[in-house]
Amino acid sequence: MTSSPSPFGQNEWLVEEMYRKFREDPSSVDPSWHEFLVDYSPEPATDATAANGQSATPAAPATPAAPPAPAAPA
Repeated sequence: MTSSPSPFGQNEWLVEEMYRKFREDPSSVDPSWHEFLVDYSPEPATDATAANGQSATPAAPATPAAPPAPAAPA
């Protein structure tokens, strides 16, 4: 367990995956997430830091935006 829980809870992996896809190809992610993902800054993981040899600098906590409500069917 980590010392600070993710603001996304158990869905953190989903947000991380969407962010990775967005960085590679923004059109692969639903446009309703673009505004959030542009400003998203994932917190560095201590395991990843040790693996790549770079030091982690604490990032300012991102304020997660609530995803937009689904559009009503036409």
